[in-house]
Amino acid sequence: MARNEKNTRMCAGCRKRQNRSALVRVCKSKDGSFCINTFPSHTEGRGVYVCPDQKCIENALKRKSFSRSFKCELPSSIAQDLRDFAKSRSLE
Repeated sequence: MARNEKNTRMCAGCRKRQNRSALVRVCKSKDGSFCINTFPSHTEGRGVYVCPDQKCIENALKRKSFSRSFKCELPSSIAQDLRDFAKSRSLE
């Protein structure tokens, strides 16, 4: 668990609390567009945090955590971008 409770967020995939800097944020802005943020960048709007891990991302997509939080379906292009991001991180 992170030292500062203020900076911890829960992963939508594994449901573990981690420091916000270790997670990826999927954001839906007020105009309805979606984007993927990594720390320290921040976009205004509703955000869902997930570990940058293939397993966590697939688990969150399977459980429809993003759709439930955003109250709309996550675009397939954003889901694919998340998968690609996790693959690129696993190759490093």
